[in-house]
Amino acid sequence: MARTAILSDIHANIRALEAVLEDLERRGDVDRIFSLGDVIGYGPRPLECLQHARNFHLRLRGNHEQAVIHGARDFNAMAKRAIDWTRQQILPQPERPTAQQLADWNLVTGMAERHLEGEVLFVHGAPQDPIDEYILPMDIDPVHRSYGAKLHTAFQLTPSVTFCGHSHFPALYTQAGDYVSPTLQKEVTVQLDPRIKHIVNVGSVGQPRDGDNRACYVVWDDERRTVTWRRVHYDIQDMYNQIFAISALDDVLGERLFRGQ
Repeated sequence: MARTAILSDIHANIRALEAVLEDLERRGDVDRIFSLGDVIGYGPRPLECLQHARNFHLRLRGNHEQAVIHGARDFNAMAKRAIDWTRQQILPQPERPTAQQLADWNLVTGMAERHLEGEVLFVHGAPQDPIDEYILPMDIDPVHRSYGAKLHTAFQLTPSVTFCGHSHFPALYTQAGDYVSPTLQKEVTVQLDPRIKHIVNVGSVGQPRDGDNRACYVVWDDERRTVTWRRVHYDIQDMYNQIFAISALDDVLGERLFRGQ
């Protein structure tokens, strides 16, 4: 049995990541840290975030790691510029690669696409497509407790619980058609019913998009079957300044951090 901090979508936001890690150290209530992908991309400090991720117990691959490895496809122009710049920071120099460059590249390329522990699945996107598929609030109708083919497939492929990120929207989806959003609260804990399947989006550490600009992460207590979303303040202005200082990164990538969008 373990209490696991689950982080996703750090996006090279070192200040948000540091704030989350400091929060975890202060509380001292988890046994391990999992990352569900997109440690890099968008933000200005990919190498520093990778160094922290090296100490995590699990590192899954997100679509931004995938794009850095294989090239940015189906990304908008702003995201592609950020991917191309990030790749330049990480890719080993062909003639004289340093040991650190090789270690960083191997860390990124070695990330798995999915991880299964008993009846709990961990992915970046969705069970049917662990890298690229989005599970979004619009995919479920909590009023009529219904959902379409995408969530139907996701629940079919969910053993009991799936943890994911990618959309940057913290949320809980149940096979019974319920939907819980922890938006704009400091801490929300939900008990999972073992009789039905659940999909849990852990939100985003480095680029929240649910209107709350605080870093978001989850603590999973597998013994009690509880999920707790936590929100943590960090120095957004400093991250904006760092993004603004890099011409390859669009200013909007910093501006959106203030809005949580």
